[in-house]
Formats: sequence, C-alpha cells, structure tokens
Amino acid sequence: MFTRCLRAVLGVFAPLALLFAFATLSFGQATDGVIVGTVADAAGAAVIGATVTATNKDTGVKHTEPTNEAGEYRMNNVPAGRYDVMATAKGFATATLANLEVN
Repeated sequence: MFTRCLRAVLGVFAPLALLFAFATLSFGQATDGVIVGTVADAAGAAVIGATVTATNKDTGVKHTEPTNEAGEYRMNNVPAGRYDVMATAKGFATATLANLEVN
C-alpha cells in the first residue's frame, strides 16, 4: 500500500520538479559570452604562446588567455559589452581587433 502511494506521489511530483527546474533555466538570460579565435603569422602558421587580451571598452576590465599549440584561444564567461582584442607575441607585431561586440 505504501509503495503504491509513493509511486503515485512521485508520478505527480517528479515531472513537476523537472518542469520547474527547466523553467528557471529557460527564463534566465545570458549576460556573458565567449571570445574565441586563432592567432597566425603572415604565412598562416599558428603562433603558439601568444598572449591575447580582451579589454572591455566601457569598464577597462581585461581578460587574458594564451594561445595553444594550434594558435587558438578561448575566453569563457566574458561579460557582454564592446572589447578591443590584442594579440602579442615575441618577435611579432601586435595585432588588434577593435570594437568586438560580445552579446
């Protein structure tokens, strides 16, 4: 008897709990994004170990990541806003991408 009541209660409340869990996720609005890219030289070869810095134009907050063995970088959880992204590496000229919009 107890098992049957427990199943009935779980049969009603478990789907409702899942519904509410996903509902809160769907109503949330993202306030950050991701900046990804590749740093390459003039011949197209990856620049390993370059330092990539994204500076928020409104707040001045900086996010910095090194490039990996493929010349790629990824900055997670970057607040929405306008950024100047600069790549520097020893022996290379500095490259800048201005006014990158993160939504």
